[in-house]
Amino acid sequence: TGATGITGATGATGSAGILSLTTTGTGPATLTGTTLNIPTYIINGVASLSLLSDVNVNTTAPTAGQILQFDGTKWVNVNAGTIPGLSVTPSAGQVLTFNGTSWVAVNQVNSPTSTTLNTGTITPALASGMVNVFQYSNAVAQVVTLPTPSAALAGRTIVLKPVFGTATGGSTFRLLGTIDGASYTGTNYYLPNNGGTEYTITLVCDGTSWWVTATR
Repeated sequence: TGATGITGATGATGSAGILSLTTTGTGPATLTGTTLNIPTYIINGVASLSLLSDVNVNTTAPTAGQILQFDGTKWVNVNAGTIPGLSVTPSAGQVLTFNGTSWVAVNQVNSPTSTTLNTGTITPALASGMVNVFQYSNAVAQVVTLPTPSAALAGRTIVLKPVFGTATGGSTFRLLGTIDGASYTGTNYYLPNNGGTEYTITLVCDGTSWWVTATR
């Protein structure tokens, strides 16, 4: 039998393992040297929501009936039904609408406004209602300049109604403004598709134009 070969060199010693274990109240698990720090809730379960790093219920103490809502950074306690940016007290029958800046409560339909002017141009003054009804009792053509469309008027509706008080009937509406995506100014009037015979006209604003949705 031949001679035994030379023994190889001893390999490098590995790094020290975990020698101790501690627990902390909050925060993620960390390893400091040979000490492993584990949050208490990982071992014992979450005893309080405040132990979670993405929940803040300490700034304002929770009260009965509150819920958690994400504020963009953390989950916080708020009153149930609370909507960010909404601070209104609506009345019965009102609806919520965004006026371009904030949410406001408005009437669904305002009371009809009656106008009896026979000449000149009328610009309807919109009330808070989503649907504004205007009645005109005229014996001549009535020019109506519509309000300038805007984001605040998006979703608003105007109804122009004739009031037949004479044997000759009502007037013929001639509209000015941005209507059906086109601009009508001066004597370039928008005339109803019914040929000018006076019928009720309904217009809805989309923020950039008034659109004729019905004539009758």
